[in-house]
Amino acid sequence: MRPFRTLVALTALLAASSSFAATRIWSDGLDAVQLDTAAGASNLHPFQLPPEQVMKLVANLHKQVKGTPAPMLDKDAIAPLATALSKALAQAKPNEDVLFQFSYRPMGILIAPRQLAAGRAFIENGQLNLIFGMCDDEFEAYQLGTKRSKPVNYGNRAKASGLDCVLAPVQGVTLAAGRNDWLRLDLTPVSQPSPVTATLAPSQVEAPQPAASLPLPVATQPIAPVSKPSPSVMPSPASRIEERLVLLKRLKENGLITDAEYQEKRAAILKEL
Repeated sequence: MRPFRTLVALTALLAASSSFAATRIWSDGLDAVQLDTAAGASNLHPFQLPPEQVMKLVANLHKQVKGTPAPMLDKDAIAPLATALSKALAQAKPNEDVLFQFSYRPMGILIAPRQLAAGRAFIENGQLNLIFGMCDDEFEAYQLGTKRSKPVNYGNRAKASGLDCVLAPVQGVTLAAGRNDWLRLDLTPVSQPSPVTATLAPSQVEAPQPAASLPLPVATQPIAPVSKPSPSVMPSPASRIEERLVLLKRLKENGLITDAEYQEKRAAILKEL
């Protein structure tokens, strides 16, 4: 029986690898980025988006946790995903979307079961569009060769996907009209006025004033400081600690951690207050 299961797992792995290798940009376990043909799409591809800018955009992805926006990704997971997305957007054709999938632990708690999110990315109307097909799904259910293995849902433009999480729009991030699975991230840079050198005609050049008649000093008005845009509203440290305590309690109630592990982790979190 075991050789048969092994053969089934290897067959599934080889089938996935053969279809994935042709368009694969990056993969690390179940985390991956690839290109996929999108019928009827007319994206602004290829598009040069530096990895540093993609990192800032990805770091601005939030979901609702007890009514408060919380980051979707840990800091360590942002860099490799952002680098791969930048590379994929630079290689994509107008009729191709960038498919992505990444795993994470809720609130960064190491003992929490890993979860999986997946979707598609593309540049349209000067924005980075992200359509999620899944979010907060059980990680183990998508590993090849397992009894519960099932295909990853990358979402689509035509129909909204039922997500297990609630995406949270923050500053610079909006939801597409009528969709709770489609985020639009603004890419429009702040335009700076370019200096203009005016060339005056001879008749416009003022004649030099006599030394005896000096111009009176003109009172200058103080220049008002340029207001800076307010930063994105981030959850307070106290609310983050509360969310972690709630999640830790849920893990203990579901039997995923022991009482000793719960008390040890709870004490560590409370020390941060």
